[in-house]
Amino acid sequence: MITTFSLLFSVSAFTVICCMIATIRIKANYYPWLRAMLAFALVEIICHLVIINAHSFLTIKICYGIFYIFINPMLFALLEFSRRFTKYKTKYPALIWVMYGLLAVDIISLLFNFYFNHEYMLTRIDYLWGTETIRIYKIKMAPMFYLHLALAYAISALVVVLHFARVVRSPKMYRTPYVTILVFFLLTILGDATYVFLSVPIDFSIVFYAVSAVCISFYAGQVAPLQVLNRQFEAMIAKMNDAVQLFDIDGEAIFRNNAMDFLIEKYKKIGLNPEGPFKALQSGDTYRKLKNLPDREFDESVTKDGKIYTFHISTRCLRDEKNNFLGAFLIVHDKTKEVEKLNNDLYIASHDTLTGLLNREGFQERAKQLLMNEPDEEYILVASDIDNFKMVNDNFGRETGDDFLRRSAKHLSEVTKDYEVYARLNGDHFVLLMKKKDFKEEVFILHSAQVAYLTEDVMYPINFHFGIYEIEDVSMSVSTMIDRAYIALETIKGNLQQKFAYYNKDLRESILREQQLIGEFPIALASEQFEMYLQPQVTTENLVHGAEALVRWNHITEGVLPPHEFVSLFEKRGLITQLDLYIWDQAARKLADWKSRGLKDYYISVNISPIDFLYVDIYKTFTELVSRYEIDPKNLKLEITESAVMLNLDMQIELINRLRAYGFLIEMDDFGSGYSSLNLLKDISFDILKIDMNFLAETDNPERSIAILHSIIKLSKRLNMPVITEGVETKEQVEFLKEMGTDYYQGFYFDKPLTVSDFEAKYIKD
Repeated sequence: MITTFSLLFSVSAFTVICCMIATIRIKANYYPWLRAMLAFALVEIICHLVIINAHSFLTIKICYGIFYIFINPMLFALLEFSRRFTKYKTKYPALIWVMYGLLAVDIISLLFNFYFNHEYMLTRIDYLWGTETIRIYKIKMAPMFYLHLALAYAISALVVVLHFARVVRSPKMYRTPYVTILVFFLLTILGDATYVFLSVPIDFSIVFYAVSAVCISFYAGQVAPLQVLNRQFEAMIAKMNDAVQLFDIDGEAIFRNNAMDFLIEKYKKIGLNPEGPFKALQSGDTYRKLKNLPDREFDESVTKDGKIYTFHISTRCLRDEKNNFLGAFLIVHDKTKEVEKLNNDLYIASHDTLTGLLNREGFQERAKQLLMNEPDEEYILVASDIDNFKMVNDNFGRETGDDFLRRSAKHLSEVTKDYEVYARLNGDHFVLLMKKKDFKEEVFILHSAQVAYLTEDVMYPINFHFGIYEIEDVSMSVSTMIDRAYIALETIKGNLQQKFAYYNKDLRESILREQQLIGEFPIALASEQFEMYLQPQVTTENLVHGAEALVRWNHITEGVLPPHEFVSLFEKRGLITQLDLYIWDQAARKLADWKSRGLKDYYISVNISPIDFLYVDIYKTFTELVSRYEIDPKNLKLEITESAVMLNLDMQIELINRLRAYGFLIEMDDFGSGYSSLNLLKDISFDILKIDMNFLAETDNPERSIAILHSIIKLSKRLNMPVITEGVETKEQVEFLKEMGTDYYQGFYFDKPLTVSDFEAKYIKD
């Protein structure tokens, strides 16, 4: 008996191993779980093979433990395979997690069974097999073990439900794989139940597991996909719009779809009698001729009643991997409508549908032709756009904006010379290629003035900017020329005074420098090349209780880069938010460090860029920082500029109120730099007002500025808002500001921005 079962288990193990090797290249998403199931089944077989042949009680006990423990991961793999194979991966999530939790608990319980025997224990029995008495160890189940069985059968039932549900809900052609696997699995459950309830001394059910796992593996990976593929192929060919006809090795037509029947009738009606392979294949051909038929593609056209009918005909031979001839097929595609649309498609491909001007592709082709035809002539490329044209669509509607663009395009067509090439690239972007000798700035100013308002009734001002690129190398791609003109234009966007910008070498180097810094930013941020610096904020009593967090870039090859080299660039390219998040975290981390050292009253002010409000949840970010580092929110002061608040006033008022309610102190940075500062003080309760000394420097009338500054400080006192003045550089400025009532000072007169270690050494007293 032992020999018989040993042989049976050995064959089963060998079969499972072969199956795992044979299916290792199958890439279906459910196959890793099927292979895992095979691996666990292999462990089960090997364990039982050892059990029936070992003489050591300890060895047998260990193998029984492994055997029952590995049933659970096998069930886990089976369930995951079934969920993916049936495409019900997202079904019953709560139930699935409960099952997995119970499996984990059951594994732990089975591990402890080695010591406590609370689920099962081993008993030695003498079993009569024919005339031979066999002494073996068999488990004696405790009540707890029935919970293990219940869990196993519950998961099995869930697997059955998944496959049964897929059988019920699937079209007929898809049912066979699920039905077949369901049958295999039910046979496995039947074998297992037979063993459990018949008290057979040797667990023959694992053979059912092995056989079913192999069958399911082979069927799921090989047979089922081929069956579905064949049926899908037949359905696909039948439904194709192109006409398809298949031929066997003797040239007999064995299949043609509905489109081919329709096309043959259509051929007859229009008098088309195609020659060559199509005619030969239709009438049948010998094996010798057909197998040597070359793969071909050609168009066949015929004119009937003034209309051209065009068909694209493809002939292909079918061969196996050894180049044996298997047959041939013919595909006929009706191209008549495509040919009719060709001219229209060519026009659309090269023209802008809104304005009728050339589009980018059409402009590039025409411009290249012009430059190649007259390579000795000097040309320039002019690119234009409109300041904040998006506001036109937002405020007056897209239809109004489109009407303006059409009017601009018409005007451009009227004022350009015949040889000049012009186009609308996209949005409000227009380009013009013209001879350098014909270019005059005043002409463009005059022409743009003629479309300076949105409509005759809507006096919304339209402000044009122009980027100029003087073409030096006609062999350069036109796309690069356009890019260079727009690079120049980008330097004056938003500038109401300057209308023209010229691309030059310095601008190119500046752009390359910007691209270098932008390209290095991710690595620099990840490698912590950016460092938080602290500039002290000094009270009127010359005390320092805090600082403003600033940033320096410790470039790996260039040393410390000042912020003016990269901050505005990162703001323009939308990278500043990542850098701000890093500095905010550094500031909160340092406040936590100070708190741990008993320095609870020190604060750090951090800047919030207007861009940050667009990309991050400010409230969530800062409240999470405070919670994570367990710091007092009043010690992490938030500096917000007027321009940031004006992005969306109502929303920002609500946000600032929520932050203040949480305990943050809000500083209004660069007060007076905009046009609505007093309105903001009326609508928003800021905690601190911050004024830059440049407020006085950037004026031709310092007396009036001093009077205004004095009024602002007095007003802040009445509103109970301390005032910080930054940019203080001289003793005279300090005395002057003291007389006015400034509460805090910040600037080079007191100290430059310092590294954190230098700041702590100078101002922090533990």
